[in-house]
Amino acid sequence: MSKSETGAPAPRRGRGAKAVGGLVAGLLLVGLGGVLHSLFMSGPGGPPPGLPMGASGPPAVVVERVSRVPLNPAEAFIGHVEAVESVDLAAHVQGYIQTVHFTEGGLVEAGDLLVTIRQADFRAQVAQRDAALAQAGASLAAAEADVQAGKADLDAAQADQARAQKYLKRLQTADARSVVQANLDTAEADDLRSTARVRQAEARLVQAEAQVKQATAAIERARADLDLARITLGYTEIRAPISGRIGRALYTPGDLVGPSSGALARVVQVDPIRVVFSPSDRQYLSMFEGAEAGMAQWRIGLRLPNGETYTAPGQWDFANNEMNLQTGAIPVRVRFPNARGLLVPGSYVTVLMKPSDPAPVLVVPEAAIRVTEQGPAVFVVGPDGVAASKPVTVGRMVNGVCEIVAGLEEGESVVVQGLQKVRSGQAVTVLSEPAPEGRPQ
Repeated sequence: MSKSETGAPAPRRGRGAKAVGGLVAGLLLVGLGGVLHSLFMSGPGGPPPGLPMGASGPPAVVVERVSRVPLNPAEAFIGHVEAVESVDLAAHVQGYIQTVHFTEGGLVEAGDLLVTIRQADFRAQVAQRDAALAQAGASLAAAEADVQAGKADLDAAQADQARAQKYLKRLQTADARSVVQANLDTAEADDLRSTARVRQAEARLVQAEAQVKQATAAIERARADLDLARITLGYTEIRAPISGRIGRALYTPGDLVGPSSGALARVVQVDPIRVVFSPSDRQYLSMFEGAEAGMAQWRIGLRLPNGETYTAPGQWDFANNEMNLQTGAIPVRVRFPNARGLLVPGSYVTVLMKPSDPAPVLVVPEAAIRVTEQGPAVFVVGPDGVAASKPVTVGRMVNGVCEIVAGLEEGESVVVQGLQKVRSGQAVTVLSEPAPEGRPQ
C-alpha cells in the first residue's frame, strides 16, 4: 500500500471513475469524427452551396445544353478624333481690325462674317479705280470720234483727187492746139495736191484708229484695276469658309494685321467628324477578307474615354494607300455623326469593330470548362444519367461563354454546377436544366 507524503494511505480509484473517463473519451472521438467528416464533405470534392447530396445517392448537378449562337466579339483599336476639315483664318490685306463678329468657342456657318478690317482706305481705292475707268471710257469715245472725222477727210480728199485726175486727163487727151499750157500746168498741180491730201488723210485715219486701240486697252486696264480694288476691299471682310466650331480670337479690334500676322482664329468641322486608327497588316487583311463585302461586313462603333458606348454608328471613310514601314500598320479613317459634339478633335477613343453578320458557333458557359493535365475538358451527361469527361478545343471567350471549336455536338448536356463532386463514369442526379437563352453578342 502506497502512502502520501504526509504518511496517510492514498485513496483508491473506484470503478465509477473509470467509467466516466471512458465516456468522455468516446464523446471526444465522436466529435472529432464529425468535424473530420464535415471538413471532408465541404472540401474540393464536396457539393457546392445549394446542391444537396444524399449520404449514398448520386451527386446532384446542374447541366446546360450545348447551343449554337452568333458570337460577335468586337475588335478594339485605339483611335484619335480629327476634324474632316479645318481652316485657319488669315488676313490677306494689311489693316486695322475694326470688328470681331464671332463668339469664341461658338458654332459658325459657312459664309458668316467673322472679322472686319477697316475699309475706308480700300473704298477710296475702289472709287479712284472707278474714276480711272470712266476717264478711259471718255478717251475711247474721243478716239472713235477722231476716226470718224479722219474717214470723212479721207473721203473728201479722194473725191477732190478724182476730180483733179479727171480734168487733167481731159486736157491731156485734147488737141494740143486747143489747150492752153497754163491750164495744163494748173491741172497737173491740182492733181499732185489732191494726191498729197489723200495720203495725209489716210495717215490721220491710221493715227486715230491707233488711238482707239490705246483707249480700248486703257479701259481694260482700268477695269482690271477696279476689279482688283474691289477684291482687295472684299478681303477686309473675313468670312467662314466652312461650318464648324471656332476657337479663340488671337487678335482684337485695333490690332494691325496682315498676310504675315498668322492665324486670326481657327475653325474646325465638328459634324460629321472623323476617327483615325491604325490596324496591323494582319488585322487589315482580316477586315477585307471578304473582298466582295469589304468594310460593309463590319459594324463600327466607339467607346468614349468615360467608358460609355457612343450610340451613333460609324461609316467607312477611307484607308491610306501604303503601310507604315516602322509600325507595320495602315491608317484607317471612319466617319461619325457628331450633332451633340461629344467627339472633340484631338481626343482619344476606342474603335469597336464587329462583324455585321457573324456565323453561329457552338458555345457553352465558361463555368463548364475544366482545366486538366491534358487540357480543357467538360463533363457531358448522357441519356443514361452517367457523366463522362470529354476533352474540348476552346476558341473565343465572350461575355461568360466559350466557343467550342471541337469536342462537342449541339444539344449535348454539359455540367455547369457541381463539377467538384463528379467523376468520369459516375451516375449523377440532374437537378435542373436551364432553358437555352439568347446570349449577348
